[in-house]
Amino acid sequence: MEIGKELHDNVNQILATAKIMIDTAKNFPDMQDICLTKSQEAIMEAIKELRGLAHSMMPPPFENNTFENILTDLAANINLTGKIHLSLSLPPSEKLQKISNKVKLCLYRIIQEQVSNILKYAKAKNVSIVIDADEMLCSLLIKDDGIGFDANKKRKGIGLKNIESRCSMFNGTMNLVTAPGSGCTMKVQIPTCDTVYS
Repeated sequence: MEIGKELHDNVNQILATAKIMIDTAKNFPDMQDICLTKSQEAIMEAIKELRGLAHSMMPPPFENNTFENILTDLAANINLTGKIHLSLSLPPSEKLQKISNKVKLCLYRIIQEQVSNILKYAKAKNVSIVIDADEMLCSLLIKDDGIGFDANKKRKGIGLKNIESRCSMFNGTMNLVTAPGSGCTMKVQIPTCDTVYS
């Protein structure tokens, strides 16, 4: 079950990024070199993640990199495609240090999943991601200005179910506010420490 989540939430999203970069390179010749380089980096990252899964149910969190840098790189890569504009707001480093690595990894996977959903379905122009934290709770807000949907009628796909599952593993919550023509806002709240995680 955990391996399936990692393949869907992480490796799948990394390869989706590589595909976007390749598509952008095909459509914008002047960006070909940088986009192909980025797609190659994403493919190598996917290979690394697959190797990690062969040895562990969950890859080492943020090995050789920081949470801030990984999120900043993600936003930069998304913005490079020109498909949407993604703004990222992070709290000061002292607040981020309060968040355990397992919770950071959970937040990162949720961001990957929701951004992928937005790129596929929302037809949005702008996306904002805001993270905040205190001693007890960290919050994640992902908001887009896309077409939205009727949450009462649309069945939740595997992506949203995985997000809910990840939140529940940490005794956290996920709430969606959306309506046709009104974009979508996802709010996630998770205890800052991972003492509830087993």
